[in-house]
Amino acid sequence: MLKYKITNISKGAQEIKIFQMEPETGTKNSKLVYEPGQFVMIHELDKEGNSLDKRPYSIASEPSNQKLEFCIKMTGGKFTSKLDKLKTGAILGIEGPLGHMHAKSNKVVLICGGTGIAPVMSLARDIVKQ
Repeated sequence: MLKYKITNISKGAQEIKIFQMEPETGTKNSKLVYEPGQFVMIHELDKEGNSLDKRPYSIASEPSNQKLEFCIKMTGGKFTSKLDKLKTGAILGIEGPLGHMHAKSNKVVLICGGTGIAPVMSLARDIVKQ
């Protein structure tokens, strides 16, 4: 599991928060290597860095970006309530990447809704970059 620090939290659409994270400095941490469309397990960590709880979230950033970006709807659920209270500088665990949603071509039609846009954003950003 990699440790990532929240570097920015911004408000997206209604009830949506956009979390940007980068690898925690001063650790043997390396940058997450992933394909567009994949997801990770985000872990709540205790003071020693042990996982207390985790949930899956799709990555919205494209792979060459130095930061990970997540678009998360604050639903009032057990885990999202914890995320909703976090501030810049908080450390989270990142496990993954997971999943197999990959574009085999840059000629695709992308249809999504709500926070389902996160993996599609990653795919679209990667296609545009290429």
